[in-house]
Amino acid sequence: MKIPFILHSLEQIYSANPDEIIIPTPGPVGMLGLIAAKLLHVRSVGIYHTDFTLQAQKIISDESVVKLLENLVRLFYSSMDEIRVPTREYMQNLESRGFELSKMKIFNQGIDTNIFAPQPMARQLFQKRYGLDDGFNLFYVGRISRDKDLPFLIKIYERLLKTDEKWNLIFVGDGPYLKELKGETRQYERVRFLGRMDYSSLPEIYSAADLFVFPSTTDTFGMVVLEAQACGLPAVVSDRGAKRNY
Repeated sequence: MKIPFILHSLEQIYSANPDEIIIPTPGPVGMLGLIAAKLLHVRSVGIYHTDFTLQAQKIISDESVVKLLENLVRLFYSSMDEIRVPTREYMQNLESRGFELSKMKIFNQGIDTNIFAPQPMARQLFQKRYGLDDGFNLFYVGRISRDKDLPFLIKIYERLLKTDEKWNLIFVGDGPYLKELKGETRQYERVRFLGRMDYSSLPEIYSAADLFVFPSTTDTFGMVVLEAQACGLPAVVSDRGAKRNY
């Protein structure tokens, strides 16, 4: 968590003479941006990237903490002049939770298809590089954390293995759940963890897969799904949350 030096930061913002301040997420830096917008009497725009309430429900068992977090986040965004939301599905979700629909607009997102496109021979190169056995390649790319519903993905994988042993499950990314997840899957020879990879390496990763799996029910969008699809990789996602818009 970054705690900005308030006076120095306000001086820098004031010297920039902004006509609009865009705030991407709640937190100390986001609060600083909101305070600056109020002091300078300029327009404030909040981007609703992450549903912290749903994430907290996955991680914290104390419902009172979850409710407090929801109230604080709603108060934060209600102080904005405008709220940008990734999908209409999530606009309806937030409205049902007390957010002001009149302040919401769609935050259009996209990817560079000059970078994310099918890569010839990617599968053969990938299998050789990582010594992967032939089979059906399932890929997950993203943060390795419980709130991404990865324990559910492992349960699905276990069911798949009962039908056929030739299922490879490959994780790309890092996060707080990585060490525990490795321990929970150590008995499966076809589960691999590649760690964090450069952005430029991802098109080859997607092109080497047979299916992209993204079980998260807390993401408001999930850019990795678009990246996979741009590389010609079909994706299986949760039927809950904003990802049903894909």
